Amino acid sequence: MILKKYFSILTYFVFILISSSYCDEFIQDSKVVIVGAGAAGISAAKSLLINGFKNVQILEAQDYYGGRIRTITDEDNEIYDLGAGSIEGSEGNSAYRIMNAAGLAPHPERFPKVFPKENIADSVSSKNKIFVQSNGETFPIDDLKPFFDLISDTSGEVQNSTELLIDFYTKKFKQISDDPVKIGLALSFAQIHSETSSPSSDWEKTTGMTINTHKRPHGENFKPVGGMKTVLDTLMNFNSTESIEQWKQIIKLNSEVTNVNWNGTKPIITYIDRNLNETHDIEADFVIVTLSLGVLKEKYKTMFNPGLPAEMEKAITMLNFGLENKIFLKFNNQWWPENTSLHIIWRPEDKKTLEEKDKWLPKIETISAYNKNTLMVYVMESENYHTDYLSDEELIEKLMPVIRKAFGGKGWNITDPVKVINSKWYANPYIRGALTYPTRASFENSVKNSDLEGFLTHNQRPLVLFAGEGTQNEYYGSVHGAIDSGMQAARLIMLSP
Repeated sequence: MILKKYFSILTYFVFILISSSYCDEFIQDSKVVIVGAGAAGISAAKSLLINGFKNVQILEAQDYYGGRIRTITDEDNEIYDLGAGSIEGSEGNSAYRIMNAAGLAPHPERFPKVFPKENIADSVSSKNKIFVQSNGETFPIDDLKPFFDLISDTSGEVQNSTELLIDFYTKKFKQISDDPVKIGLALSFAQIHSETSSPSSDWEKTTGMTINTHKRPHGENFKPVGGMKTVLDTLMNFNSTESIEQWKQIIKLNSEVTNVNWNGTKPIITYIDRNLNETHDIEADFVIVTLSLGVLKEKYKTMFNPGLPAEMEKAITMLNFGLENKIFLKFNNQWWPENTSLHIIWRPEDKKTLEEKDKWLPKIETISAYNKNTLMVYVMESENYHTDYLSDEELIEKLMPVIRKAFGGKGWNITDPVKVINSKWYANPYIRGALTYPTRASFENSVKNSDLEGFLTHNQRPLVLFAGEGTQNEYYGSVHGAIDSGMQAARLIMLSP
């Protein structure tokens, strides 16, 4: 039954038929070390194993596998996805295909091939969305409708613009109004709207072309039962005791790679066993590096010997790594309407009253109902301020007055949360952020995400390859993009001379 159930998954990852004795010997003898046990690393390992490779090792610096797929369960058995929260679309989506092959995905509700122009005013007026101003006053939807229409009408223009989003919309809004209050509110809304249209977390660094290049498969979003970790568990066939034991041998947790030396015919990987505080070297035939762009930005100058090619270094410095954070607030009782998302649009005068350390508050994209009695606060952060370093008490102290001021007039009995869960992706030294996205500098210098996908060679044979969501030109910032990149790296190894 297990073999039959997972046959589709297996065939999805078998992309080369190997028959010659040379290939058999090559597969049996080759040692592959993968740096990172996220979606890309596990996908690469699965691809190699299914195609006959026996000597595959994943070195993971953290004490869990999954990378930015991080599913936890609290004492009430409620599930929280601290990172990736859903499978985006179904058509051509490898993550959906994995779940569907195992019978764990619903039938997709397909979007039309051509998306209709978004009616932002109707979206803001939706029954399950509550918009208010930061001072608690009603958000003037009717007064701002001309601005909403302009955002919709210029969607094609902005997606082909190299102008920063903040400059683009400021200029456009001033063409239709000279009211600073309305323009200020419209800009606050446009900022949140644009930053949620792509993995970008800072519209002061992002152009419309970032939105244009970022693609998503057609179909409804899908949240797996058991959280996003289920995608990786399904990929690894974790309903089989034999498979679990196999992967325990393949994935070595708490193993932080500090150096990849590719100066000879075989790369040497140096890593620290964090359990024993010991340093070890491994010689391999191939290395697949799946580190996040945030980590590469910090370590690319010291981790690789010799250094990386100029094109890769250019991509590492010019592409950006979004700073997004999830903060879960758990209450004794639900005081908000069922299935509702709360949105605070900050007035310019209220932003001016904030201290520098509190300027993350207007970057709250949404406060949405999550589990029973739990709200999820989604924050698009900046390099200058982070919620990662705030204690639970400090987060409550900062968030609850803002929430009470904004929604206090609704007649709700707003209480303080009894528990806080903070994803802290930037503070994590093995992640350093959330998602990769191109910037104006990268577009102006013809830098693409795929420039990160380069490989380091010896006599035209790839020794060190790179994978991860950030290497994808269209599906960056997604689980399926990471899975696809891992498969591609494995394919390059199998095609190597």
